[in-house]
Amino acid sequence: MKYRYVDRLDAFDFHDSQIFPVSWDEGGLKVSAEMLNVRKDKAPEPFDFDMEIRKAYVSFLGFKLLSFAYYEKVDGANPYGTAKLTEYTGKTALEAFEKQISIGAYVQLIEYKDGVYYWSGQAEEPFFYFSFECDSTVVEWDEYEGLAWHEQKRIEPPQISVTLSTPNGDKKCDFSLTKREESNSVCLQYNGESYIGCTDECGFEAAFADLQRKLPEGVKIKCCLTCCHGNFDPCGSEGFEIFCLNGAEIKSKNDVLDCINNSHKRRSRSRKIYGVCEKYEAQSEGCTAYNDFMHFLKKNI
Repeated sequence: MKYRYVDRLDAFDFHDSQIFPVSWDEGGLKVSAEMLNVRKDKAPEPFDFDMEIRKAYVSFLGFKLLSFAYYEKVDGANPYGTAKLTEYTGKTALEAFEKQISIGAYVQLIEYKDGVYYWSGQAEEPFFYFSFECDSTVVEWDEYEGLAWHEQKRIEPPQISVTLSTPNGDKKCDFSLTKREESNSVCLQYNGESYIGCTDECGFEAAFADLQRKLPEGVKIKCCLTCCHGNFDPCGSEGFEIFCLNGAEIKSKNDVLDCINNSHKRRSRSRKIYGVCEKYEAQSEGCTAYNDFMHFLKKNI
C-alpha cells in the first residue's frame, strides 16, 4: 500500500471509525477501518487539516486479549436507559470479543498505557470495551476521502444564500453568518435593504429569531434552522451544522441522540442551518425539536 505506519497509533484519531475484521489468527488481529483520521501534524504529506482516510488496514501483531466487558441494556426500549455491566476474562472474554467484532463496530476511543491498549466502542450492545497487549501495530492505506469530519464543521462558509418565503413566492437572497466567541450575527439582502439579526447567545437560533422579527410582514426565513425537522446535537453542535430528523418521532433529546449516534447516521442527517429542501415545514406551536428558534422568536414579542 502507498502509506505504512509502524507503531505510530498516536498519528491517528479512531473516534467514530467503523472497523470490520479482516483476519484473526495466532499472528494477530487485522481489521479494516473506515472514517479513520490521520492528524495533520503527523500525516505523511503536509496538510492544513486532519484528513480522513478512505479505507485503512490496521494490524495488531501478537495480539493478546486481556479482558472484555459490555453494557447490557436492562430497558430494551430505551438505548440510553439503565444498563448492566458484564465483564469477562479468559476464554469467555475471547468468545464475547469475537462475537462483537465480527459484526463490525464503531470505535469511540483507543488509549495506550503501561504497555496495554484500552479500546471502547459500540456494536451489538450499546457499549463495550476491552484491553489487550500486542507486539506491534501497522496501519496501511492508499487514498484519502477528504477533510476529517470535525474539520469540515470548522470551516466558515463564504457568501451564501438563504431562501425567504414572500407574498410573491420563494426568493433566494444573499446571506452571511458571523460566529464569534462573544456573539453571533446573520445578515441578508432583500429588496435592496440589509437586515441584520444579532445575539449574544451561544447558538444561532436567537440571531435568526432577531432577524425574522425585523423582516417585512409576510416574509419568512425558510431554512433548516426554522424547520420543524431541524434539530441540533444535544451534546453540542459545532459551526453551522444541524440535523434533519424528518421521519423520526422526536419526543426528547434522547430520541435526537438515537438518530445521530454514529458517523453514518450523522452524515446522512447532517445539514447546514441555512439550507432548505422540499420537505421543509415551518416550526409552529407544539413543534417538538431540539431547536430553540420558536422560543427566541416568542421571547421578545
